[in-house]
Amino acid sequence: MNDMNKPKAIISACLAGEKCRYDGGTKTTVLLDELRKSYDLVLVCPELLGGLSVPREKACILGKDGNHAGGMSVIQGTARVLMESGKDVTSDFIKGAKKIMELVKNNQIKTAFLKSRSPSCGYGTLSTPNGLITGNGILTEMLLMEGMDVREVHE
Repeated sequence: MNDMNKPKAIISACLAGEKCRYDGGTKTTVLLDELRKSYDLVLVCPELLGGLSVPREKACILGKDGNHAGGMSVIQGTARVLMESGKDVTSDFIKGAKKIMELVKNNQIKTAFLKSRSPSCGYGTLSTPNGLITGNGILTEMLLMEGMDVREVHE
């Protein structure tokens, strides 16, 4: 099967070996070769598309009450994305996620393979300075709202 016959799917760029993580590293998945056999993969990084640089400070989602929160809280306006220094990067995260949503819609992409625990791409669990919490990243929430098939991928 050539790439023209494979369905398109988005994948977190860091899972495909792109050095776009906050620390300048990757989290290449052992599943990459298998995924490439079945899908025409489109690499995405919402944080870079939102205008953030590599490297950058680690970020997490905080609710108005100061507790760690998920992407839906950001979409609803009850939480912000903050860097470790306290710099608010909410608009950057939302901007990048919206660009990916446009790409998904324009290319009729139905499947996403996203990096676990990320404030952008996390699905089911998010990493915080205090450990893991239940929740999804901002991009993941937007994709789920559109009925996408989102799959969490661990490196």
